[in-house]
Amino acid sequence: MTPAEGFMAELQKRHGDPDPYGEICIPASDGGICRIAVAPCGGNQLWLDRISVDAPQQRQGHGTRILRQILALADQHGCQVALEAFWRPGSARCGWLIAFYERLGFKPDGGLSEDGYQEMTRAPQAPSHSNTPDTSSPRL
Repeated sequence: MTPAEGFMAELQKRHGDPDPYGEICIPASDGGICRIAVAPCGGNQLWLDRISVDAPQQRQGHGTRILRQILALADQHGCQVALEAFWRPGSARCGWLIAFYERLGFKPDGGLSEDGYQEMTRAPQAPSHSNTPDTSSPRL
């Protein structure tokens, strides 16, 4: 079993198989639901396709907490995580998503695509305080 397959097996053991859209539902601390779509893409590579939070629970930190837990689990399995962040050209908040992912340890991988996407990767990291799962929300 590759590290990425081990990550997926543990995630599915804790939260069940993905739904038909490839999303795994993870409860938020206040009863809301976070959905995450992540897939192994060879060896120790994971592709984070999307993370979403129910509308009433957005902007409360639930998605960030779940993402930190996902990254901590990826670190435990020695997995690199890759994703695409949308730059949102023309928006007043242009670039905020890329800056957010950079704060979580992601680094740009190449330049922006013509349609405003930035591929980013995060190498596995040694456990640190910032990667410790938040115990105030359900464990992954």
